[in-house]
Amino acid sequence: MVESQYDCIFGYHLPFFYEETSTLKCKIMDCSRIKGSHTAQNLRSKILTTLVQYKVEKKIVCAISDKAANIQKALGTLSFPHQPCYSHLLNLVVKKSLSADIGLQDLIKKVSNVVTYTHHSTVASDKLEDLHIKLGSTPKKLKAKVETRWNSTFMMLERFLESKNVLTLLFADSFFEGKSDSFKFSHSEWDSIQDMVHCLSHIYEATQEMGGEKHTTIGKTIPMTTVLMKAYQEEVEESKTTLTIELAQEILKYLHLRFGRVEFDSIYTFSTLLDPRYQNCMFRSTDGLDQALTELKEELKKGSIVPVSGSDIPSASYEGVLSSQASKRSKKSLWTKMDREVITEMKDSYSSSNQATNELHLYLTEVPRILRQSDPLNWWVKVGKERFPHIYQVAIKYLVIPATSVPSERLFSSAGDILREKRSNLGDDIATSLICLHANL
Repeated sequence: MVESQYDCIFGYHLPFFYEETSTLKCKIMDCSRIKGSHTAQNLRSKILTTLVQYKVEKKIVCAISDKAANIQKALGTLSFPHQPCYSHLLNLVVKKSLSADIGLQDLIKKVSNVVTYTHHSTVASDKLEDLHIKLGSTPKKLKAKVETRWNSTFMMLERFLESKNVLTLLFADSFFEGKSDSFKFSHSEWDSIQDMVHCLSHIYEATQEMGGEKHTTIGKTIPMTTVLMKAYQEEVEESKTTLTIELAQEILKYLHLRFGRVEFDSIYTFSTLLDPRYQNCMFRSTDGLDQALTELKEELKKGSIVPVSGSDIPSASYEGVLSSQASKRSKKSLWTKMDREVITEMKDSYSSSNQATNELHLYLTEVPRILRQSDPLNWWVKVGKERFPHIYQVAIKYLVIPATSVPSERLFSSAGDILREKRSNLGDDIATSLICLHANL
């Protein structure tokens, strides 16, 4: 389940896995208005009412939301686990890292002011477009920074850097003569912008990849965190510019702060272990891996519901033969005790829980990992279901969880197009129906 809140709209998404086609779709379950203050108690009541209405209150494996205090508190009082949105946490890492350097903050603000000016001034925007055409490039508007939009700082700086030649000519135009120094960028400032774009590109790539709706993402959480930490460690060790090294150090620090314990969280560890692209190869901590394997074995024992073939189990008739043979003799056979121990051991090994454990061992040691670009859910349906029937049920249960609340964020963007000023008299029921239809069709 993905849940998120924006203004007075509350949205719920559920992942649907279609086994016959091996496809995953994140569909909106409900999107409705919240009246009154958005306290944790009110949000909790709204969540429970909706879950009961759709009869899924006992089927939720995990809830995903942003880090807003009210929704975190509301979900914390419910009976199912909840996790923060991975992309939202990455956004917080970037914000904290950039705020550590006042000089970078001033430069970002300077760029933002230029972008705002070109958006508001028709003369400046027209001149910018004309210069693009003269230089033979496709006219592109500068992108503005939006506080509530993830990666907006990176996208603003990237577009600004891409337009460097055009902007240099624009600022040299007579139109800007006598204006403030806010339109003048030194070589060192352009270098700093380039360093920031390079350093933030790793986070941007991770956010884009983790925000998918039609493929499983939860299994990537630990691998993506490992890859990001390695990338920024390399930046610290190999970069030649001071700014890149210092910014990479800050990002690395906050990555460890936000994700340092991710390998000890069963939602993430189960999903990674059961993702045939990664299995147990992306763990940085051996303690985390050991704990994950122990907890997964317990989870498999609880979920071991696949019946074992009767032909594989030692039959009771064989025990009867042993008993009859023993009764015909005054003394027990030399092998009677040994035979019974073997039968007991065989029965134990063929028990459902032990079969699940054995399957896990085979899955982790004998199954080669599939390509990272492959679909793990498709692999489980086409290959894993038959070979590892006990693990399959648990794998599907966890791998359909989305790692982010991006589907709900997209919902709010589309809801803004529907609930515009000219349609302000729409009733709540009609508005909800329109939003749900638009999102699910």
